Amino acid sequence: MTDLAVAKAFGNSAHSYDAYAQVQLATNRSLIELLPNELHGAEKKYIALDIGAGTAPMARQLSERYDQCRWLALDISTDMLIEAKTRGRLDNGWLPVCADASALPLPANSVSLIYSSFALQWCASPQAALSEMHRVLCCGGNAVIAVPVDGTMQEFRKSWRACDENMHFNVLPSAAEWLAAAQQNNFAVQQEQSLQLIEHYDDVRAIGKMLKSTGAYRVQRDQPVGLMTPKKYAALSQHYDAYRTAQGLPVTWQVLFLSLTKI
Repeated sequence: MTDLAVAKAFGNSAHSYDAYAQVQLATNRSLIELLPNELHGAEKKYIALDIGAGTAPMARQLSERYDQCRWLALDISTDMLIEAKTRGRLDNGWLPVCADASALPLPANSVSLIYSSFALQWCASPQAALSEMHRVLCCGGNAVIAVPVDGTMQEFRKSWRACDENMHFNVLPSAAEWLAAAQQNNFAVQQEQSLQLIEHYDDVRAIGKMLKSTGAYRVQRDQPVGLMTPKKYAALSQHYDAYRTAQGLPVTWQVLFLSLTKI
């Protein structure tokens, strides 16, 4: 999957994202609790970076927490940043930056704080994401991240696997892989927590609409899997219905929260 494909998927979902990204927004609110009390920076000039800022739903809370910071709202989608601006979330203290998290357009040792929620899973690997974060952070700088890991959407994955052998979801690294990458990149792990969040939907079509409306439907694969035919939809629905509870069809999100310090 190319960077352009990811950018297009999220750009197409910019207007609908906030209405459907309930787990993402809940995760953001939890991640705020991991922020450090003090910042490190040269001559008390603090630059903070929100990687995968999207529509910048947490801009006000982050600004209130660190009113001495200049924030960079970085996202791979220009349309997402335009939506953030339209919603009044980017002001003089927030500069939009359209870029890839795996190639941050920033000098080494220039950032005091990195905040990232539900974005780094789109990088090629935990190593690719964390090596760039380590490069731009100043010594003693902090990073707080929340990222979905292996186990996410397990019901949907198993239901598709029962229908065909095509790849319908990206393979997500495990929490152990993220922790190993953090240690390999000379980060001290201050806090680590894994949470399982479960949403419920009426049917498979509603789940698909949520994925498309949040841009989370892009899959890295060599060949397209074709259109969703009535026959394929019926088979998928039948297999998924085995997981139905009184609340509806479950969608499980396995989320890793990390608080890191650059050594």
